[in-house]
Parts: sequence; C-alpha cells; structure tokens
Amino acid sequence: MEKILNLIKRAIQTAKPNDSGVRQKAQVTFLGQTKDIKTVSPYGVFSSSPNHSDWLIWSARCNKDDLYGIPNDYKNRIKNLKEGEVVLMNTLTKSLIHFKESGEIYFFANSSLVFDSESVFNEDVDFKKNVNIDGILTLAGVNVNTHVHGGVMSGGSNTNPMI
Repeated sequence: MEKILNLIKRAIQTAKPNDSGVRQKAQVTFLGQTKDIKTVSPYGVFSSSPNHSDWLIWSARCNKDDLYGIPNDYKNRIKNLKEGEVVLMNTLTKSLIHFKESGEIYFFANSSLVFDSESVFNEDVDFKKNVNIDGILTLAGVNVNTHVHGGVMSGGSNTNPMI
C-alpha cells in the first residue's frame, strides 16, 4: 500500500541539472530525501530548469531508486493566459514567445531577437524601433547597397523615388 500512496510526489530542485549524459538528471528534494532523477520532456522540447523549480516525480516500475520527473517554474509563470494561449519562456531572462488567443505571435527578447537563417515574412512587418542591417538590403528586387541613379545633375533637383 505504501508504494501506491507514494507513487507520484512533489519535489523541489536543489541543484543545476546535469546534462552531460544520455538523459538529463536533476537533484531534487522530497519527503526529506535528496536524489538525482531523470528528466522527462515532450518530444522536441528541451530545457535546463532553474534551481528551486517545482517537480512532479514518480517511481518507474514501483522502484524507489528509478525516479523520473517533469520540472516547471510555476512561481515565475505568465499568469492570466486566455483559453488556448501558450507561452514558451525562459523564466530567468523573461525572454518569451507568446502564442496569443487572437492568433498573434508575440516575441520578447531581453537583449536581441536573432534570426540566424533566411527569414521570409508573408505578411506586413512593423518595426517600432531601429533596424540595423549588416548584410545586403534588397527592396522590391533592388539591391540598395549598390543601387545608383544615372543622369543626376548637381543642383537643387531631386531624384525620383527608388521604388
């Protein structure tokens, strides 16, 4: 009966996860014990939970030494989400991606938002601050870095718009 009563437990993380092996492990404390447990996460989602995160842990095959768990940092979560909303967030830096009820996707980065490959936007993009471009800027098929206007004469005349 004791094995059934203690099948699922709540634990608190007490050290940074060890991510050097095949499966990530974290040190947690529960019921007066401190143990290393194996981390379980959904396919394609990997993280290193911050110290003092809450864990839901269980024993596999009713073996008290074969522990698995799922971490979460509930105290730092985004609160008052609307039905269906999802937030992917680093609770230490507060950088996040928020999939809103309206269909809008909100990005927030505490320092830089970096696109490290070719990015294609099929809808309008509004920038509220500066845009810095280190590479080639192409507008409507025209390379702005190398574009010149021929037949321009000095004086008070203006050239035609580029596009």
